This record gives sequence, structure tokens and C-alpha cells, in this order.
Amino acid sequence: MLNSLPIALTLAAAQAEAPPMATRIARITTDECVSVHLHEEPWSECGVQAVATNADLSRILTVGSAGVIQLWDGSGREIRRIDWPDQPGGAHGFPDGRALIVGTTGIAVNHSNQLLLIDIADGRTLVQRTVAEAMTLDEFRVAGDRVFVQMSDRGWQRRTRELGLADGSLADAPGVDFMRFGQGYWIAGGAAPFTVHRADGTSFASPRPCQPHDARFCTSRLPDERSLHVLDVRSGAWRSFDLGRDTDGATIVHPAAAGERMFALVCSRAIAGGQPCAVRDLEAGRDVHAFVAFVLRASGALDEQGRPEVRVEMRPPSGGPAELRSIAADGSFRTVTLQERRSLEVPGGRRLVAAGERESLLRDRDGAPVARFPFSYAACGIHWLTELASCRVTPDGSRWLVPLSEPLEGEEEGGRSVLLVYAVPPLR
Repeated sequence: MLNSLPIALTLAAAQAEAPPMATRIARITTDECVSVHLHEEPWSECGVQAVATNADLSRILTVGSAGVIQLWDGSGREIRRIDWPDQPGGAHGFPDGRALIVGTTGIAVNHSNQLLLIDIADGRTLVQRTVAEAMTLDEFRVAGDRVFVQMSDRGWQRRTRELGLADGSLADAPGVDFMRFGQGYWIAGGAAPFTVHRADGTSFASPRPCQPHDARFCTSRLPDERSLHVLDVRSGAWRSFDLGRDTDGATIVHPAAAGERMFALVCSRAIAGGQPCAVRDLEAGRDVHAFVAFVLRASGALDEQGRPEVRVEMRPPSGGPAELRSIAADGSFRTVTLQERRSLEVPGGRRLVAAGERESLLRDRDGAPVARFPFSYAACGIHWLTELASCRVTPDGSRWLVPLSEPLEGEEEGGRSVLLVYAVPPLR
């Protein structure tokens, strides 16, 4: 939901209420730096580069810029430190650490292809090996208790492998398309029937391939089809919706699930100055709004009263700054200013709102102030998102892990990225 209060009122309210500053209980960083050369002037990468946490923030796994791997507890106490110099065989010269925690296992990658698995309870090493068949281990995805890794092999071909948490092995994963991992499910198969695997271990056959949209919906459409096919992953049921127009290879269709209601943004071939686009209510089978612009992003959402709407970030045909347009199901719309976007949804119904250039205010679900933070809300998200993008919050809302690349006022970090852990009153 977007905060509709003018920013001036938000700032005035924050100053009048003046809740206590959140308590900082840990500061995590490393002193290591590495010099990077990449087709231009060299620069330095310093401090924490990759981070993973468990749900209650009692364990924090970090990879430093020069490859030092550290496990911390929630108070910032170092449990284990592993200095693992760069070994021959991977892609050298650029820091690209990875970190992930799955259950009780911490997974870290440094120097492109050096893989470490540790027990997060005590920091005990489970596996430490250089993956000789890989130039880079690029990305991890979790499906239930299974972990998949996308890698580049010695010939720089992209491969997907399943990671064995017991021995660090990388096994073939037949039929797994890495671009088809959703939030809590994944789709396997190169031809029909495809198999949809849920995180709870259940699966079902699908006659169509499916591109994950969100945690619930997956979609399918051929380039020239008039229909968009939508799979409800929970029930396994497909529904087909008429897009209301002939399409071709230049037609772009953005599904937009707003709660239980499904919309689509349909944009035709670009013309001078932009693309003709329509917001279509798929449930009602009608277009509700049309415009010409260059679309940057689109998503469904619920407004402050729980009503479905579509949010489109667009660049006007005349040029100028991008704008965010919120379009209701009845076709009415409003343009949302950058100031109105200064609000992020937090687990438990709380919201993080702007309270100055270098301060944020945490509000409870009823709007009551909970705590202040001495950093811009942008540290936890980016301007077109309404949910937290980078901060980690415990389920009870009492612990926050905040990554900062800019120093706090009055503190000098020397160009290092740092992690700060804060304590605030838990959810009521």
C-alpha cells in the first residue's frame, strides 16, 4: 500500500511524536578491500559483499570483498572466521561473493568458484572445496529442502546443478529451467507434460510451461495468442483470459495480480514517443485504462482500503522523469509523487516511512510511532518498491539487519559497506 500523506505532513508528524531511537546492538563489517580493474579506472571494493541470515537473525553469514567468510551471532559476536585466499581455476579479478542459509547449513562462495558449507550452530566446516568444473557459481535458488545453483562451466556455458548439502556435490538437474523458479515452487521439464513442484513436497503435471509471476500465480502465453493462461499454484487449476486484441511478437503482456483479482498490462508495438498500452481487468474481460508511454515496471497491489489496483512506472512520451500511476479497477487513476512513495511495508503490518533525508520512522499497523532509525528509508528499499528490498526483519519485528553503503551521520566508514543490527519493540 502507498502512503498517501504529503511528505510535509509525514515529516511534521514524525517530529511531533519523536519516538525513541532504535537501539543499535551490532555493527558488522570487515577491514578488507580489493582493487578492481574492469575496462576503466580501477576502484576499491571494501567491507561486506554478501550476507545471509536465518529467520530470527541469531546467525549472520558474511563474505568480505577479499574473500574472508565470517559467521556471527545476532549480537555481532564472531563465531567463526575463515580466511580462504583465491585459488587458481576460477574467474579472477572481481569480487563476487555469495551467501545463503538453508535450515542449519550456511553456504558461501568466494573468488567465483570456492564453495564452503558450514553448520551455523557452531561454525563447524562441513565442506570446503574449489569447484573445478565451474568458472563461476552465480546464483542459488531454494525449493523446499533442495538447493539449485546456476553456474558457468569451463567453456562459460550456463548450467544448472543441484547442490548436495551433505557433501557439496553438484549433480545434474534434468529438466530444471532456472528461469522458472517461483516463490515456493519450481517448474521442471523441457516438453509437456511439465511438472510443478511445491515447497511442501507435493507436485502435479501441467500441460503448459509456466513463467512464475508471484508466490501464487504462474502464467503462460504464446507470442500470437489472444489469451493469457494463469495457473493457481495452490489449487493446480488453470484459467484462460481473453486479452481483447490480436497480438504479435512485439506485444508485451505484464500480468498483475492484485490480491485475488488478475489484471494485465498489454502494450503494443512502440510508436514515436512511446508504446500504446492498456490496463485490462481480466476477470471482467474489459480494458479499464489506456495510455501511451514507455513502461518501466508494472505490478498489482491493494490500496489503503484493500481495493485492487495496478501500479505502472512509466516514462512519459515527452521525456522527463518517470512517474508512478496507480490505476483502480474502475479505471480511475492518480499519479503518485516520489514523496508519496517514501513508505515501505514491513512484516506484521508495520510501515517504514521517511522522516528526513537521514532518518526513518517505523509505524505500527494503527499508525502509532514505534521507533526512529538514523538512516534514510532508502537503505531498506528502492523508490519504486513498496516492500523491503534489502533489510531483514524477524517475524516478531523486534530485530532489524540493515545494510549500509553510506556512513551514518557523524560516523566515517572509510568507504566500507557495513551491516547494522537494531532492536525495536516487538509486534503487539
